[in-house]
Amino acid sequence: MSGEGDVLEPGGEVQEALAQLAARLRPNNRPGPVPIIGPIRTLLVAAGYPPEASTLFSSLLQPAKPSDLRAQLRLVLDNNGLDRRFANDIAAMLTRDSDEIDVGELLRIASRSSTAEDSCASVAAPSWLADPRFAGAYAEAKGIAAWGREIRWRVQTLVKLAAAASHLEGDFVECGVDTGGTARAVMAYLGDDAFADRTFYLFDTFRGLVSDQLDADHQEGEHISDERYPDVSEVVRANFADKPFARIVQGTVPETLDQFEGSRVAYLHIDMNVAHPEVEALRFFWPMLVPGAPVVFDDYGFPPHHLQRTALDEVARELGVEIMMLPTCQGLLIRPPDGGA
Repeated sequence: MSGEGDVLEPGGEVQEALAQLAARLRPNNRPGPVPIIGPIRTLLVAAGYPPEASTLFSSLLQPAKPSDLRAQLRLVLDNNGLDRRFANDIAAMLTRDSDEIDVGELLRIASRSSTAEDSCASVAAPSWLADPRFAGAYAEAKGIAAWGREIRWRVQTLVKLAAAASHLEGDFVECGVDTGGTARAVMAYLGDDAFADRTFYLFDTFRGLVSDQLDADHQEGEHISDERYPDVSEVVRANFADKPFARIVQGTVPETLDQFEGSRVAYLHIDMNVAHPEVEALRFFWPMLVPGAPVVFDDYGFPPHHLQRTALDEVARELGVEIMMLPTCQGLLIRPPDGGA
């Protein structure tokens, strides 16, 4: 594939990719126009491809029906600087057999977006990106993180909520740390003085998911491979060696939660990719969350994590509260003054 920012000319890789698309689109028995042909052609132009590419695409297509074209569409879309996950989401939207997708609005947002990364495009003017305080915290976190892509909107959500939580009494807790990027961002944004009288607890196995906790959606080997989740325990200890207020707790959640020695929690970030430990962490810390304390669920809105979302929503209903899904796909819950149910 060409490097990021390249514009691919008709022929070669583009022609091959479009030919694959056309082959997948051709039906056996459905006549008539395909509702996604025009939008896909428009997307090619909107993504910066030469007009000849869309013309070539049109000439290849015959009357067809939608099918699963996500991989092929992403191949075409992500070669011109479009964030790969965002391209994947656009492809997923266009390939759903639904008349309810407003492709025009999708294209309007994409063309006017000031940011498009981490599966989130926004027309908002992100003035906080120019804030030296945020930029410094993000750069410090990125230096130790294993994100693999920009997640500035998600980090902004965390640091702003953490700033509000810093006015509350209680410890900070993160369940699901990996190498420590998001926790480090919060620490850098608030400064060490914010933790003079509190501890930042970091719970994780530091070696990936626990096979016994995996649901059907996580049974494939790639989810628990050593390549994806290497042992980072020593890396994390080095990453937080200069933060005496950070307490690293290694092991499986919920079994390790009894190592929490505080009585109040002002900030809770949960990012463990699997329903069971996330539900148990929420149940464990709920009585200790002070009124106004934010709880952020990193995976809440992402489609592959629907089982987590369903399980967390059920617990929230039991507690008499609701989780709000954010455009970043994070979930946000604020501990109410009465504590819910």
